[in-house]
Amino acid sequence: SNNAFTKDYSTNSYNATVNGPIWNQTGGYDGFGAYEFDGISSYLITGTTDNSFITRPFTVAAWIKTNSTAPGTVVRSEIGIPDTGMVQSWTTLDSAALNKITFGAVTNNSIWEYAISNTSVNDNVWHYVVGSYTGNSFQIYVDGVLENTTPTTGIPLETTGTGWYVG
Repeated sequence: SNNAFTKDYSTNSYNATVNGPIWNQTGGYDGFGAYEFDGISSYLITGTTDNSFITRPFTVAAWIKTNSTAPGTVVRSEIGIPDTGMVQSWTTLDSAALNKITFGAVTNNSIWEYAISNTSVNDNVWHYVVGSYTGNSFQIYVDGVLENTTPTTGIPLETTGTGWYVG
């Protein structure tokens, strides 16, 4: 990883382009490096991906550290024109609700469905946040503890053709 790109070492090869965040080689919860985002406009974006997996059970996880009270995206995928309000569907793990983490998606019945954490995560401490879609519910974990489960009435809409945003 560096200030221009970051490599996906999985077999998926969803390498990402860096748009603003700074690579800190000694940052992160373990000191082995982390991107530092400005909370306004910096993000990573993968190239076009096949996100058809989101119609089946899947999990999104990230280490985060923030003291911001402003809403922010941790991970998201969209259909439409990103950041314009002309988005048809997305799956997101973000901090939009009272400094807590939400995880959910627009489902095939055009409803935004999500689970929200009990824990506020804007305490400037590293947190391991996980969102999981089980096939019939959204679950949110903070630091290894399941904090909420929300049953779904639909399935997340497939977002093939867009990349995944981080930050």
